[in-house]
Amino acid sequence: MRMLLVQADLAQQGRQDSYVTLNSEWLHWPSYHWYLRQRYGSSWPFVPPANAPPRLADLDIWSVVMQLSKSNQVYYLHPSFGYFFESFYLEPHGLVYKLDQYPTNSLLPPKLDKPTLDENEAFWPEPLPVRIGSNASSNGFI
Repeated sequence: MRMLLVQADLAQQGRQDSYVTLNSEWLHWPSYHWYLRQRYGSSWPFVPPANAPPRLADLDIWSVVMQLSKSNQVYYLHPSFGYFFESFYLEPHGLVYKLDQYPTNSLLPPKLDKPTLDENEAFWPEPLPVRIGSNASSNGFI
């Protein structure tokens, strides 16, 4: 859903051709890569071979994301987990997360720099109020 909202916003601004948006769960399917290549041209670097298996291996997907990250900024719209995060860490930017490669020989991501902290502090100025009312479940959890 978030991807569709981003695509709609980019289209409204006339910038839909400036960004490649994709669903990472669909990267396992060769036909999705062919669609991305048709939609984005050479901006999408991977075209599966004609004899590709019906489902691409996780290593193939990881390799594509690694290749993309060398010449592009890669963002995730949802906080997540999985094999991407063995090589990348999430850097928050409001509602989206930039995927950055871990520094060499490091198990932990670097601390956020002051501009990134300031950006997020400005985006999230105060906690949203939580109200438990008549629509709340009987155990008090929302």
